[in-house]
Amino acid sequence: MAESVSLQFSYQRADFAAAVFANYGTRRRVIIDAALAVLLIALGLWLRREPDFWGWMGALFIGVGAVFLAMLAAMRVFAPAIALRRDPKFAGQYRLEFSDAGIHFETSGIDSRLQWEFYSRALAARDCWLLYHGRAYTLVPMRVFADDTERARFDALATAHIAKIERR
Repeated sequence: MAESVSLQFSYQRADFAAAVFANYGTRRRVIIDAALAVLLIALGLWLRREPDFWGWMGALFIGVGAVFLAMLAAMRVFAPAIALRRDPKFAGQYRLEFSDAGIHFETSGIDSRLQWEFYSRALAARDCWLLYHGRAYTLVPMRVFADDTERARFDALATAHIAKIERR
């Protein structure tokens, strides 16, 4: 039986950026997506040399590649800041207590007890834990753990109660 873990924190922009990045995929996936976008732009520039149909296709490739690069940048840079600003639930203090009995989730507007079964899977990334319930997730930033011992206790609780945990 693992000891309980009590965390108290406020979300920061960097927490959301880490969650978006972890949820999206590995660094390799981002690099591959960016490389494909740059390849589309390069192919478009090469096709633009032709004045006929292929020149117009080149313009289309350049546009699609540029939009894709902009979407990757927005996902990493702008989306976390917008989410933090727009949704008032992220502005306050969070208090989460994890134990074998379940999770006590408390904010200024919520005081709830959840069973571990609420979470179907989890992702342990370098900067955060994502506890998934359906397509949504609860974000637990790594920075909020007091020390490695508390982080290890949380890891033991999650491992004991969540069947599918992916580690990156």
